This record gives sequence, structure tokens and C-alpha cells, in this order.
Amino acid sequence: MWREDWGKSTRKERMDRIDAEFPYNKFRNVRDGLTRAQGSLLLQIRSGHIPLNAHLKRIKKSETEDCQACIGTRRAIPAKETVTHFLFDCPAYATERDDMNQKLGRHAGDLKLIMSTTDGIKELLRYVGRTKRLSNILGDVTPLSNEENEEY
Repeated sequence: MWREDWGKSTRKERMDRIDAEFPYNKFRNVRDGLTRAQGSLLLQIRSGHIPLNAHLKRIKKSETEDCQACIGTRRAIPAKETVTHFLFDCPAYATERDDMNQKLGRHAGDLKLIMSTTDGIKELLRYVGRTKRLSNILGDVTPLSNEENEEY
């Protein structure tokens, strides 16, 4: 019954963009090797319920949906601060993104592929950690190196 209700949910479509394999056992296995903040961030990215201005405006916690990091860049009009903008497009984080792009190669712009591998997830967490964009809420989400955390 629950599975049928989930199939009708509007949230299912959003979650399926990243992982259509309900009940998300693979994600749960990956999440088990993460800190609470890291797991929370990944779930927020998957669901779109992340403290970026597009979501905050939708829930009336921000006056604007615009990316404040874009102000001060050469961008004439700030973009809507969505997950896609923050991860792949924001010019303010180009330097931080370059490291992720180099490590992930041709899959660097595909969130579904990034979220489907442990290496992709680690690089995504490193990118978010380097930007410090969410550190006031989640703290440092940068994963430990393999030498420091063998089971990761």
C-alpha cells in the first residue's frame, strides 16, 4: 500500500531524477558510510529541499530566489539559486568546481551519474565543502581521505 502511495506522490518524480530504484537501497548503503551531515546533504540534493535560495523562497524563508554568490561576478543578472546552478553553473564557484570536473571527467555535469558512485559522491561532497556555501548549516561535509577512513 505504501509503495502504491509513493508511486502517486509528486515527490517520487523528483527523487527518480537521481535514482529510480525505489526503495533506494544503494543510497542507504552509501549513506551508512557517511557522517550525518553528509547524508543529510545528499538527501537534500536528491529531494531539492536544500537551503539554497530557490527552495528558501518557495518556503518563505528568503526574500529572493537569486544566487547571492553571483553578485560580484561578471554576471549581469543573478541566476536562480537551484541545485543545478549551485553545483554546475555558478561562476562564483568555478575554481572549486574545476577540481570536481577534473576528477569526474565527462560525467562531471551529470548529477544522476555523480550520485550513483562512491567516487562521484566523494567528489561532490568535496566540492560543497570547498565552496563553504552550506557550512553555516551543515558544518564541514568534506569526506575524510581514504587513509583516514578506510571503510568510506
